Amino acid sequence: MRLIDAEALAKFIDYGHLNNQNEKLYSENDIREMIDMMPTIDAEPVIRCKDCEYAKLIDKEDGWYECWHDKRVMHSDGYCSWAERMDTDEKI
Repeated sequence: MRLIDAEALAKFIDYGHLNNQNEKLYSENDIREMIDMMPTIDAEPVIRCKDCEYAKLIDKEDGWYECWHDKRVMHSDGYCSWAERMDTDEKI
C-alpha cells in the first residue's frame, strides 16, 4: 500500500485543463499518472487494542481491554506503539 498526500492531489487536479464548458476532463490514464506523481506520506498503520495480540478482553459489554504488555486498561479503539496484530480473528 502506498499512502499519498490527497491534498497535493486535489491541488494538482484544480490546476488541470478546462474544456469549452469550463469542466475538467481527465482520462483514467491521466488520473493514474497524477496519483503516481503524488508524494507519499510518512505513516504507519494503527493497530487498535481490539486487534492486538497483547490485549485481553476484560469487559465485553463496554469494550475494555487489559494490555498484557504494560498492564494498562484501554478501550477497544485505543492504540499504542507496542501493538502487534493478532494472527487470528478470534478474540481472547
